Order: sequence, then structure tokens, then C-alpha cells
Amino acid sequence: MPKRLRALCEKRHFVSFFNDLQAAADHPAMPAAQYFATKGCFASYDAKLDEPLTEAVQAAWQAGRQQLRDGALDPTRLAERVHGRWPLTRPMLAVMLRRGMVCTVTIPP
Repeated sequence: MPKRLRALCEKRHFVSFFNDLQAAADHPAMPAAQYFATKGCFASYDAKLDEPLTEAVQAAWQAGRQQLRDGALDPTRLAERVHGRWPLTRPMLAVMLRRGMVCTVTIPP
């Protein structure tokens, strides 16, 4: 299933719903956002791919990615962790990483 999911996302099929992404979206991070939405990486139905990433959300995403690699990811628990960190922390001002940039570079093979 993971290979099929990745293939669907790479072909820009919607496997998750976002209020702020359209079917014809040409955002370069759209396939990764679709993939990671199925893994619990978003706290709402708004991807906000061009907004700054917070340190706390980045830490949650990194922990989730490691759990995914280890075969131990619980998407519901990751979504709960991300939701708890979403609006409460400051953006990573040093690098101003955008959420979409991080999604794109972290999608697993």
C-alpha cells in the first residue's frame, strides 16, 4: 500500500482533503502534503504550505518520520501531537522554513 499511496500522490491525486489546495494545484509540495496528511502531519484541513514552520511542529514531524521509517507510526497520535503544537509556538525565524518546503524534502522513498 505505501507504494500505491506514494504513486497516487506523485500523480497529484487527492488522497486527503485540504480547504486551501485545489485539484489543479501546482504547488510543488502538494504531492508531499497529500502523502503526509495520511500520516497525521496536519492539525486541520488547511495545509498552509507557504506559512512558516514552527520549531515544535518540525520536531513533531521529524519524530513522526522516524517512527514511519521504523514501522511504528500511529498517525492519530502524531496528529494529536501536531495539533497541540500548532498555534502555540513561534516560527523558525533563523531559516524561515516553509511548511511546504519541509514536506517536499522529507517524503520517504
